[in-house]
Amino acid sequence: MELLWPRVRALLPLDLDEIGFRTGALRRRRGVRDAECLLRLCLMYALPKSTLESVSRLSREMNLADLGAPALYFRVRDAEGFLEEVLSELLRGVGLQSRVRIADATSVCGPKSKWTDQRAHVCYDPDLELPVFVEITDRFGGEHSERHPLGEGTFFLGDRAYGYEREVVPVLRAGGRFLVRVEPCSNRFQDEQGRRLDTGTLEAELCQCLTHKERVVYLPERKERLRLVGALTPEGKPAYLLTNVPQEELPTEQMRELYRTRWQIELFFKRMKTILDMDELRTREGPTARSWLLAKFILAILLVRLEQELFSPRRAYLQRLEEISGRAVEHLALVA
Repeated sequence: MELLWPRVRALLPLDLDEIGFRTGALRRRRGVRDAECLLRLCLMYALPKSTLESVSRLSREMNLADLGAPALYFRVRDAEGFLEEVLSELLRGVGLQSRVRIADATSVCGPKSKWTDQRAHVCYDPDLELPVFVEITDRFGGEHSERHPLGEGTFFLGDRAYGYEREVVPVLRAGGRFLVRVEPCSNRFQDEQGRRLDTGTLEAELCQCLTHKERVVYLPERKERLRLVGALTPEGKPAYLLTNVPQEELPTEQMRELYRTRWQIELFFKRMKTILDMDELRTREGPTARSWLLAKFILAILLVRLEQELFSPRRAYLQRLEEISGRAVEHLALVA
């Protein structure tokens, strides 16, 4: 870790001490020299299979800090704001480069828990292979598009949790573009004459098609033309996608191909849980739970930035995207 740390430090904010003082993590330096040491302790604790006792012992061997396990517990507990801001600084530079943003959330459970204890909300760029936004909430923190950074020129990609009028409208207001999976019966879609869309008729038309069925729809009190595209799954069940990107920029087949890239965020969550053991939350809602999760995400970003092949996904899906022709790919900046 000593040999790797100079490369890691070059990726981190320069003003760690200032962040530490401002967030209250360094009000007392007992046993900890500076904010850099504190961050290293938190990252060590976030490593798979680490414990407060093992980190305390290793920090003494490395002459990094002189803290027992109980003292380290309080340091980690009080570092939540510090880690949150460090993570935010790491993500800020990435977000400036990002155009495609896949939104999703994953649940994390504590020992013997019967329900979600913490929830991580993430916006992920499949091209950069990095999150551009992370927020940790308790189990009551729902998935909402307004939680994520939206703006003109960005492309928002989401599953059915974001396929509602209340989730789509904020993207439209922000001047962004989107592609989400929807359930027509759960939305107030209207045709060009302002009449409510008959979902029964829509499904009947879809079942008669061999490939897909596309309709122009509108949302109540909104003037934007939206494209509702339905297709049958291999099991014969209807599935619908909704977008505000015109047909000439994003043909139907490309739209379906683009939606499949949403699985990249699922693979990211899987790596977080299998490689970094994020699914082994030490406490359910304890004082160190969020600090531990924030440190996990900092570790994940650093691993990708350091080009660690163990954590970085294979880039085969990018090759598939490069094979997609048409102006939509260039317009949405899906490939470098």
